Amino acid sequence: MLEKGLREEDLIPERIFVLPTAQGQSWSLRKLAQVFDSLPEAEEQPQTLVGRDDTDGPGKEKAAKLVEYYERREKARATKEWGGKRLLLAMVDKGMGGDGTVVYYVVQEGTVKPRQN
Repeated sequence: MLEKGLREEDLIPERIFVLPTAQGQSWSLRKLAQVFDSLPEAEEQPQTLVGRDDTDGPGKEKAAKLVEYYERREKARATKEWGGKRLLLAMVDKGMGGDGTVVYYVVQEGTVKPRQN
């Protein structure tokens, strides 16, 4: 996205799954693997209004960048270069004195190459 000069608002929203848990609930790699196995494969995003010929000027340039980004993302998903499936692990403290705060962890299937900032 940075290479193409795109912002989060320019992209079509993606579906993300949330796994609700409670603090103290035990998780093993086997349980997490079962959760990831039950998730559907990544769905193709409809590219509505992307690459239309009736846009002109900056809109046409942004549409071309979006098409390039979505093509790159599909290739990265196929090779799992950007990681496999992901979900949000939402953990709430229901214990004594728990204030209902929810903490979210991003959990990805497989190994993910670290980003260079």
